[in-house]
Amino acid sequence: MNTVSKKIKAAFAIGTIALGMMFGGAQQSKALIGNDTYYNYYYYYYGYYAATGNTTYLYGYAYPYYYYWYAGDRGDYYGYYYDAVGSKSTTYNSSPYQQYYDNLYKYYGDYYWRTY
Repeated sequence: MNTVSKKIKAAFAIGTIALGMMFGGAQQSKALIGNDTYYNYYYYYYGYYAATGNTTYLYGYAYPYYYYWYAGDRGDYYGYYYDAVGSKSTTYNSSPYQQYYDNLYKYYGDYYWRTY
């Protein structure tokens, strides 16, 4: 009877760990998505450019949104994979890589907003 109880507890523990890993993995992957709103705006304005040929839609709207999205995407990527604490969670700490790439691509986005 004691052996059966131990087997049930072990099976329950393994099941709990497996479920935790499944849901934990899904949460971690969300950290790498970036800001979908910027990505959607990029495609929206790129569609206007493709339909009209007006480069203002490309340089003045589509590119800034693309670089803002890309800044978030790269910042999330480097913040997650180069987490200073190494926790690899969705609440990762900022890393120098994350700040560098986030600022770099936001700079490009700001450049296109100001210039066009």
